[in-house]
Amino acid sequence: MVIISGQLALRSFFLSPNSRLFSIVPPIPFWQKETRGEPIDFDFFASIFRRVRLSQGYGATRFAQLRYPSRWHNGVDIAARTGSTVHSPMPGTVVMTGDQDKYCPRRGYGKFAAVKNTEDSAVILYAHLSAIQVKTGQKIKEEQAIGLSGSTGLSTAPHLHVTVFRSGTFRVEDNKSCGPSPEGKDTDPIIYFDSLSSIAENK
Repeated sequence: MVIISGQLALRSFFLSPNSRLFSIVPPIPFWQKETRGEPIDFDFFASIFRRVRLSQGYGATRFAQLRYPSRWHNGVDIAARTGSTVHSPMPGTVVMTGDQDKYCPRRGYGKFAAVKNTEDSAVILYAHLSAIQVKTGQKIKEEQAIGLSGSTGLSTAPHLHVTVFRSGTFRVEDNKSCGPSPEGKDTDPIIYFDSLSSIAENK
């Protein structure tokens, strides 16, 4: 499971096949996910219920249309106080870490870590961190700390950015302005984690 400790907490962004599953009701198409700060309910495997606020959804959001050259937001943003601990939702291998503020201050991902899921080889990117607590090549366990949430890079407020790169598409490209950059074919993180939960539920 993903855990973001602090006042705003994501207790089960994804649950492994060995855990009770969560659901998001109803599914929200990306074009309806705007920066309205509306809370989304999660059904946690633990007997704790909290509300998670998406500060920006996936896809052609209004903010992306105005601020991003690609006009596309390749992940979701989860509101979280600076210094909240971010844990891995699954076992995997750290395939990349970096700090784009060294190359393009306030313009890129800032501090980030990318972890390849052991089960399906998708790569999960965690960005705008205030601190990174893993190293490239490191194997990590489910619930292991990845870093601390923050507001580095192109960020208007403290949050955790999560991108899911599809299996086999992740690569590192040398961005002329922002240095080494994680790239790949992205997919909606909410749909991705929800589909994994459905597969696990049917096993």
